[in-house]
Amino acid sequence: MCSNHYETFFDAIAGDPRIRITHVAVFAALYSLWIKTGCEPELKVFSEQVMSVAKISSRITYCKVIIDLNEFGYLKYCPSFFGGKASSIRLTISEEKMQRVWGQKKTEGAVGHG
Repeated sequence: MCSNHYETFFDAIAGDPRIRITHVAVFAALYSLWIKTGCEPELKVFSEQVMSVAKISSRITYCKVIIDLNEFGYLKYCPSFFGGKASSIRLTISEEKMQRVWGQKKTEGAVGHG
């Protein structure tokens, strides 16, 4: 069974003002491809595959978004730099980011119980 990176991603982006609809579209496309390929820890994909599913036509936009997601800690991206070789992606939310998300959830829960 595949773990629920999708729900974790949406929990994590809730308070992140850097995330735009293109980030969500690329993550959703990656998640869909990950499920279709059997939920292996490492997803091997070509940019064209992701762009097609995410409905992104600009390679520049795709590159910016995938690098952003990597730098923001939503996934691990290892580009291949070779046209015939797929890039490697791991759908992992960084530990630091998850601590912030769970810290926010605990705080929100505590506020409601006064």
